[in-house]
Amino acid sequence: MRKILPPAAALALLALMVWGFRGARGEDFMYYYCAGATANAGASPYAERPYGDCVRAALGGAPLRLAAPTGSAYPPPAIAAFRALARLAYEPAFLSWNVLLLAGTLAFLRLLSRGGADALIVMTWPGIALCWMYHKLALLAAAVFLAALARLDAAPALSGAVLGLLVVQPQWLAAGGLYLAARRRWRALACAAGVAAALLLATTRAGWLSQWAHSAGVHAAALTSDDNQSLFLAASKHLGWLGEVRDEWFLPGRAACGVLLAGLAFAAAVRGAGPAVFLGIILLAQPYSHSSDSIWALPLLFLARDRWKKALEWTAASADALFVGLNLLLCWLCLSAAQGRDDASDWQGYLTVFAVLLWAAAEFALLFPREARGRRAGRI
Repeated sequence: MRKILPPAAALALLALMVWGFRGARGEDFMYYYCAGATANAGASPYAERPYGDCVRAALGGAPLRLAAPTGSAYPPPAIAAFRALARLAYEPAFLSWNVLLLAGTLAFLRLLSRGGADALIVMTWPGIALCWMYHKLALLAAAVFLAALARLDAAPALSGAVLGLLVVQPQWLAAGGLYLAARRRWRALACAAGVAAALLLATTRAGWLSQWAHSAGVHAAALTSDDNQSLFLAASKHLGWLGEVRDEWFLPGRAACGVLLAGLAFAAAVRGAGPAVFLGIILLAQPYSHSSDSIWALPLLFLARDRWKKALEWTAASADALFVGLNLLLCWLCLSAAQGRDDASDWQGYLTVFAVLLWAAAEFALLFPREARGRRAGRI
């Protein structure tokens, strides 16, 4: 019974999420669908007018949350997938997307879970609920990334080819390429680059690449939302007292912080750190992310769990119970208590910072064996 209960509870939570958000139209799904519908109509999904009109209609006439008019932020290979969705009417397309998200979530659970309460820890992490709340592509992208790395040793060419599919979210394709380069997996890197290039060539129309680059740049600059997972954004929210100086140095500061953290992630991978540490650090470096992207920090959360279990000499059940409890507290803070607060109090923006700090604290605790701590306390 003890072995069955945690995964059963995890599946029950997944069923509740699927059912609970079945009526939500999915804000991000609207963006995907409108990009595909605009392209199917023969217009550019990167032009503001036809794309924006579709999104405004789907939002019931509400204004777009952008500082400047723009089109879709997704590259041409993603538009090709969205076009397939948009060949259906909105409701059947939304149902099909939910089926894909369910398959992605189950694959994500399978790739991360090694038994015990692992599946329950995944399902209680706030990022999972946030992905379902907005029906985010991130669930599928994270599952693809983990599936690619799972086969890296056994089938490097296949692993690289699968990773190349992440050209639909170029920031994670770049992160995967950086990891492969750090680990000197040149064959996998070449396959990833080849698949990504082939998909770009097959799906790009005249002028689309430059239009997409402009649109993506507008999105990245305009949507510096409170739930962004980058370390720079988490810190800058507390620097409002600097006034215009903060605004003037925002973009160069964010770029510099991102480069430094990416270099740290690369160095860690070169020195043998696994994907968990790399993904946690690289997520802090990403200039454009949302609270739902905190699912990329889940491998690091599991590593933190394992390291704390070793540091405190706890049983697996005790460590699992602690982390499920922490996740439930974060869900309360992120999904209910934090809503409506000001920028700096938005707990969703600190999820990845929390996971990284939890892991770093465990590594620090392991520098001082329990016996040594006891001897030191006795001398005092």
